[in-house]
Amino acid sequence: MGLPRLFQQLLPLHERRPRPRPGEWMAEHKEPNQSMGKFKACCLHPRSGQKLYIVPLGPFDPAHQRILLLLSEWMEAYFGIPVVVEAGLPLNLVPGSARRKSWPAAEQLLTTFILERLLAKTIPRDAAARVAVTTMDLYPGSGWNFVFGEADLDRHVGVWSMYRDGDPSAGDEAFQLCLRRAMKTSTHETAHLFRLEHCQKYLCNMAGSNSTEESDGLPVWLCPHCLHKLCFATRVQVGPRFQALVEFCERNELETEWRFFQASLESLTKRKAGPKGRGARLKEHGDVD
Repeated sequence: MGLPRLFQQLLPLHERRPRPRPGEWMAEHKEPNQSMGKFKACCLHPRSGQKLYIVPLGPFDPAHQRILLLLSEWMEAYFGIPVVVEAGLPLNLVPGSARRKSWPAAEQLLTTFILERLLAKTIPRDAAARVAVTTMDLYPGSGWNFVFGEADLDRHVGVWSMYRDGDPSAGDEAFQLCLRRAMKTSTHETAHLFRLEHCQKYLCNMAGSNSTEESDGLPVWLCPHCLHKLCFATRVQVGPRFQALVEFCERNELETEWRFFQASLESLTKRKAGPKGRGARLKEHGDVD
């Protein structure tokens, strides 16, 4: 199943993923490439009026609260679905049996408990997906040091952590770094809930990562193949989506991201000259880490 022409126009803006180095995600996890046909057979289509719900878990200092507010705006632009930030859940809802001490983290929370016991049992009827965010570190079970986040596809719930994103209260540069990292993880884990699997081909937000260093080398944007899947699932229109992302990045002084989304938007609005020079617009086709 070929990539529609609209998305093909975006390909020159994207870089292929290099051969993985030892210790990186693709070197340790052999995953098949997800074809569009395979994706269409399992993807989640939000119904009209459905929303994305974000559930803060545990304490958030003022800087993290500010990032949470920005993430709600970012995710709404990214997925084209209204986002609702719920009242926070206290950390004491996670029992000692779902926690562990692990160096260098002071304490870690068990993702499966959060997904199954805190999120899935009380998911709103109009939720396309419900995701928790915490400033605590996470682990999915024995054999793992940590995870940035995890998604439960069958229950339409996910969780991600800002623990490894840095201290956003340490100055403007630190805030921007924390925001960028949280922008990646929040949308990566939520996209899994729409059935996007890890990207194998490009430097893409849906690529898997084993470390903060590896994640920092990946962008917040989707490659054209993953973007095609997201647009098919959520029915978000490509042009208006890029425009919303451009505006978000401009408001928040995210220059690298602004330049990329602006270039993407411009590539979509280029006209192909007809026989008499008249323009013809291209039609829109509208982890565990």
